[in-house]
Amino acid sequence: MLIFSISRRVTGHALTPAQRGILDDQARRGGHSCDYCGYSSPHNRVVFRDTNPLNTAQDNLGVADPICEAWQKLDSVSAEAGVMVYLPALAPEDANHLQRAIVQALSSTDDEYRSDAQALLDWLTTHDSPVKQAWGTTHPQAFAQALSKLDEEGRQTAAERWQHLALVLHPARIKGQLATDGLEAGTTWWRAFYHDYLSRS
Repeated sequence: MLIFSISRRVTGHALTPAQRGILDDQARRGGHSCDYCGYSSPHNRVVFRDTNPLNTAQDNLGVADPICEAWQKLDSVSAEAGVMVYLPALAPEDANHLQRAIVQALSSTDDEYRSDAQALLDWLTTHDSPVKQAWGTTHPQAFAQALSKLDEEGRQTAAERWQHLALVLHPARIKGQLATDGLEAGTTWWRAFYHDYLSRS
């Protein structure tokens, strides 16, 4: 289940880029599918299933796509890199699938197609207003700070209260980290999705 979390830091322990690269390769031996949403990409990165970065046993290493990874490391997402939105009609995994398809579409050589993708991204981000009204902010790191002050029971309560929230990342944070084949790499079907959305609005 995909819920918001924050990085677990161990005093005196920090992975170098080379060490992280080794762990990424080790984690991908178990497959390329994201532990949280199932998105398969050779660019997915290592996550520690028990949140303990010292536990590098093979069965503790999973992979996550860049958006689901950001959900797990909400403290790493600046206000410029992402925004919290209210999407009660979309499961978190579906919101993330939609974002990845938008990013792929924004790279299209078709001007109209890029325009449709930008309009859909703008539609997603307009859902930040209810979040601002309810919590006073849409900054991911503010929500991460709140999580950092809670015990386990408090975090479970927060997860219930935030169940309809989603994280929308700036496309630049995702670009270059997606699969180059498969359904979401060929995004021609998203134009039909977008125009269907317009017809229902």
